[in-house]
Amino acid sequence: MPIGDICWIYYPNSDGHEQAGGRPGLVIQDDSFASDSPLVLTIPITSAAATLSRYPAVVAVPATRENGLTKDSCALVFQLRAVDRRRVREQPIGVIELNVLDQIYQALGHLIGRISLTVADQPRPTQREFPRDIDPDTDEGSTI
Repeated sequence: MPIGDICWIYYPNSDGHEQAGGRPGLVIQDDSFASDSPLVLTIPITSAAATLSRYPAVVAVPATRENGLTKDSCALVFQLRAVDRRRVREQPIGVIELNVLDQIYQALGHLIGRISLTVADQPRPTQREFPRDIDPDTDEGSTI
C-alpha cells in the first residue's frame, strides 16, 4: 500500500468521537520502511463538510476521478490511526492528488508541533520531495 492510496477501510467501533465503520481512508505509511508491520497508518475521510471548520487539522479533498471519491470530502488528519492491515481493502479506490497530500503533511506537521504557526507561510515542498521519490539510503527529499 503506497502512501497516497485511498482505500476502503473498516475502522473498529469506538466509544468516543473516533470515526468508525467502513469508509474511505488515506494510507499515510511508507511501506518501504514499515512493510513488516501488521498495522498501517491511515487518515479517515468523511463527506461531512461541517468538519472542515469545526476541528483542527482537517483538509478538504475535492472528489476527482483520480482519487475515486464520489463526494467532496475532508481528510480528518487529527484522527490519524493505526489499523490492522486486514481492515484495509487491498484494491485502492484512487490516489490522492499531490497538492492535497502536501496540505495533509502541513496539517500533520502543525498537529504534532513539528511546524509552528509562525512558519506556516513558508514555501511548500515540490512534487519531487514527496515520499515516493525519497532515496531510502540517503533519505534525501524527505518532507517530514
